[in-house]
Amino acid sequence: MQAAFSKKMQEETEELKKASKEQNQLKVEEELGDLLFAAVNLSRFLKIDPEIALKKANAKFSRRFRAMEGLARKNGREFKDLPREEMEAFWAAAKKSEGKPRLPEMS
Repeated sequence: MQAAFSKKMQEETEELKKASKEQNQLKVEEELGDLLFAAVNLSRFLKIDPEIALKKANAKFSRRFRAMEGLARKNGREFKDLPREEMEAFWAAAKKSEGKPRLPEMS
């Protein structure tokens, strides 16, 4: 069953990509809505509260963004003045320094 939900997510992602290539804003909005709906449906199947998952993702993004700004300051730079390539490098560094969450070890 999880594979069916994952397949639906892939299908909706492909439809969103297609609409984006066509530069049809109404279709992009519709397909993004379908993708979000499929993600919520997948979270329901996985017994994960989608609102909590999104809040955690937002918090993670905020932490990493603040870390990027800090890295820029440490390098004597203003974040707003960085070229995209440097922003991406600082993002990768912030992400790497955070590490992956680990599950508690079972005894």
